Amino acid sequence: MQKSREENYFVKVNPSLLFDKDINWKSKYSPWLYACLKLDYNIYLQRKYNKTISIKYSELAELLNTRRETLSKVSKDLVEHKLLTKAGKNNNYNIEDDSVLGDSDGKNFVQIYNNFFIRLLEAGISTRQLKIYYYLIYITFHLQPDKGFIKSDETQTSIVKNLNSRGEEVKAAIEGLINLGLVKKNRKGELSVREQAGDIEVIDTPLISNAPKEEAVPAVEKTYEQQIEELRRQYNVSYKNPREQELIKKQIRELTDKKNNKHVKMVYCFDDDVE
Repeated sequence: MQKSREENYFVKVNPSLLFDKDINWKSKYSPWLYACLKLDYNIYLQRKYNKTISIKYSELAELLNTRRETLSKVSKDLVEHKLLTKAGKNNNYNIEDDSVLGDSDGKNFVQIYNNFFIRLLEAGISTRQLKIYYYLIYITFHLQPDKGFIKSDETQTSIVKNLNSRGEEVKAAIEGLINLGLVKKNRKGELSVREQAGDIEVIDTPLISNAPKEEAVPAVEKTYEQQIEELRRQYNVSYKNPREQELIKKQIRELTDKKNNKHVKMVYCFDDDVE
């Protein structure tokens, strides 16, 4: 994925790709892999070039913090949703326009800016955090930012409902976004989202591991999902320490394996599709 473009370069993404509850993705990475591909190859869609692309799985896996094998399976998911068409052998495809999803009229879209999107990925934010961030960007599209932030009427509760997510997971994701300076919350619980510009820096330095533990939920009783989410949040705030990040990633892998071994996985789930 090209990491250095003009700062104002963006693509228009069909909101159904990111937020439609009726689309049964086989992986949480599917919409984000497509977003990466569209950022790189949008000119083919605009000019209707039927040109074959080769997906750089290893490079994109590192950027999306997953495995190469997972993205290889994700590409098949995109084929099933008619966003990619197989072209020959190996990892060669033709990219299709995402207007095929939902009830798109081409006028309703989410702007994803290339350089800022890559900064988000490099900061290590989870797919759930990406979804919440771009949902807030989408619903405030018509509003002007004030000092770099756009105020919304959304709260944690409304996001849980609108994105069909669990409250505890949304709460943790929002806290991580606040920690990275991407979201603000006022006393009423209303959320403001940062516009897609500038660098990303942690504004709340203490690690989650140093925070007071909830007495009502001992650590030994926390679910694998809760432990994984906490580790993701620690990952977010340790971006200046690559060694620590590698250790955290290893812990996430181990917990994911334990969870997958403990529970019977649905046939449509991929190995590291856990948040």
